[in-house]
Amino acid sequence: MRTYLVVGAFLVIVFVPNIYGEVTTAKLNSQSIDYISLIQKEIGNLFKNGSFQGISQLPGLTSMFPGIDIRGFLNILQSFNISIPTSAQSASALKFVNSSLERLKPAAAAVQTSYQTSQHYQSNLTQKCRTAMSVLGSQLLSQKQWALKMIDSWGKPRAGLFEGNARWDGVYDECMDIEAEVNGHIAFETSSCASTIQTPLKGPAGDLSVVIRMCLPSACSQYPDPNLITDSLLAFIPTTPKLTSSYSWCQTEPEYDLRTTITICVLGVFLLLMTSATLFEVFIVHPYRQKISKATPVTDIPTNNPDQEVEIPVKPTVIQTMDYQPAVVTRYTGLCSKLLLSFSVWSNGKKLLSAEQSGGSMGAINGIRFFSMTWVILGHTYIFLLMQQEMTNMIPFAVRMLRRRTFMVITNGLLSVDTFFTLSGLLLAYVFMKEMKREKGRINWFMFYFHRFWRLTPPYMLMMMLDIVMFRYLGDGPNWSPEGLETNFCKDTWWTNLLYVNNFVKTDKPCFGWAWYLANDMQFYWISPVILVPLYFSKKIGSFIAFLFLLGTTITSGVVSKHFELPSTQYSTVPNPHAGDYFDNYYIKPYCRMGPYIVGMMTGYILYRTKGKYKIALPVNIFIWIVMVIVAGLVTYGPYNETTGDWMSVDVAALYNATHKPLWGLCISWLIFACVTGNAGFINTFLSWSPFIPLGRLTYCAYLVHPVIIFAYLRSLRENVYATDFVMVYQFIGHLVTAYLAAFVLSLTFESPMMGLEKAIFRRGEKKKQ
Repeated sequence: MRTYLVVGAFLVIVFVPNIYGEVTTAKLNSQSIDYISLIQKEIGNLFKNGSFQGISQLPGLTSMFPGIDIRGFLNILQSFNISIPTSAQSASALKFVNSSLERLKPAAAAVQTSYQTSQHYQSNLTQKCRTAMSVLGSQLLSQKQWALKMIDSWGKPRAGLFEGNARWDGVYDECMDIEAEVNGHIAFETSSCASTIQTPLKGPAGDLSVVIRMCLPSACSQYPDPNLITDSLLAFIPTTPKLTSSYSWCQTEPEYDLRTTITICVLGVFLLLMTSATLFEVFIVHPYRQKISKATPVTDIPTNNPDQEVEIPVKPTVIQTMDYQPAVVTRYTGLCSKLLLSFSVWSNGKKLLSAEQSGGSMGAINGIRFFSMTWVILGHTYIFLLMQQEMTNMIPFAVRMLRRRTFMVITNGLLSVDTFFTLSGLLLAYVFMKEMKREKGRINWFMFYFHRFWRLTPPYMLMMMLDIVMFRYLGDGPNWSPEGLETNFCKDTWWTNLLYVNNFVKTDKPCFGWAWYLANDMQFYWISPVILVPLYFSKKIGSFIAFLFLLGTTITSGVVSKHFELPSTQYSTVPNPHAGDYFDNYYIKPYCRMGPYIVGMMTGYILYRTKGKYKIALPVNIFIWIVMVIVAGLVTYGPYNETTGDWMSVDVAALYNATHKPLWGLCISWLIFACVTGNAGFINTFLSWSPFIPLGRLTYCAYLVHPVIIFAYLRSLRENVYATDFVMVYQFIGHLVTAYLAAFVLSLTFESPMMGLEKAIFRRGEKKKQ
């Protein structure tokens, strides 16, 4: 309680103006000065009226005391109920007091200087803010509960400043729940504000800056009031140079604007369609089909599953598809019914959660997809936490992890993206070759490109809409931004994502930043026929063109790396001056990332030519597995020395950056080839485990939504996280489970209906054509 009263008096000194009258003055040489009345009056002004200028006279009293005689001194003692000593003792006591006050003069002068500096800052406050602060100061001195809570919620200096604990957020909810009631009326609303303060202290990463949060009246939430309040308080801290705030801001509520209204309407339309379609199927279509099936027995028929993109017929099999209906069923099969049923949660949910797949399919790909996405989420759990500076022990934890050799799995987790590039190229080549064979060397180029665009874009754009517009309403907290996750709501950059050129255009203002992968993948798809068409008609010519592309991307990667003097990794205990060029100039550029995609395309072509049948002798098989494991280990752990500050030469780093991605793609391609051809044993059995099938289907939506999940969690934190291995594993599991649950909802809402619409429209047209 004493601390809060001291803070209250301090705020009164700094902020509360004298609005109650003139200040008592006195002359030094007057023997008739009533010191008791003077002191009592000034202290009374302070505690009764919240007098600002009254306090300014108190340092002047120290210069008056040397003029006090014995009689005046005894009167002061009497006023405090102190027994009166003898004359000799009184003279000695008075001499001691006068001597002590003389020694206090330099300190009093320093306080007076600080006070004058503080007064200069507070004089520039807006009138509303000055009045609100005077109310806060007076209510503090009156020990009002709500005023004490306001000060209690302020951020306080904490231990571990040199370990990265430089954000003192206080108690956000305590501040925001306060009702500043004075005489039965609410004097003001509260606002949580923060100031960044540059300090003369040095840390491992350079100059240390501190972020301290204050609970202020909402009238003080506009610039420059938070800065001035912070600087007014800092003026009393005796440091050289003087501390000042470099930047201040206050939390505000997100606004509901036109874009919010449009987004809510779009979501309402989807919700209405999903509800209507589900009710239509459950209460009308499904009972009708059951009635027909009882009247007309349905036998299993051989058919090709149109929803199964990848199928290798290892052995003949009989498949009964969910889409098959007897010829007598004529109701609810028209275009309108199919369009509506595309939004049915009932049928889409069953398809998403189904663990069935046709015999001989590439089942291992589902497991690889899931574990690769798991790897991505694991890496982002660490990276995003560091980016948001939400760690209490950020510096020692980061250094300790980077020095741990096993942590390279996370430091070099960027390889998980190359796994997806490899899978994408492999599946594309395999399906393309089968389609070309079925159509006798011809292909519908419109559908080739449209299908890809329609497969990726609707859920991508709709998820981006939710991210841009609705993220700001998902939470609150001291670090929550009322403008959401994206800068300026992506007003100038959203179209780069729609056209899949966001890895080239406006890269300094990324929108939905993790979508750089989609831009690369789409660009690879655009140019893939340059390799695939010649490869279908001539193995030699097609292979030669693929080799030229692979050689070109490898050389280009090395040249870019050497030109910018890039390290082999972005993360190190010793910052590399060129690490800032790694992402924009190398990591997101297609001419540096196409290697694994090309390797995957060639693997898909080989699987098509071999029809998934290629038995390898056991010794050779074991030897290849050993080589691939060694290569994967070298690629993963190769940059370890750089993470500990032992930098490679520019040429060696360029060699690594040029070759490690295609080599990783080769390892993943071997894994898939071995699983499909029966040369992987228990590895294929595990990766083809049926629960991975629905998880594999949800991978794309999990990729779209998981950064939003992580950022929503981090920005809603009230306190920084003290990171340990257990805490990070716990967060990772939470992010993983939440991301896949959200991916299921996202797929039901956006992805599955769009695929159903494409199927209903274009396959109906094909039937008519036939």
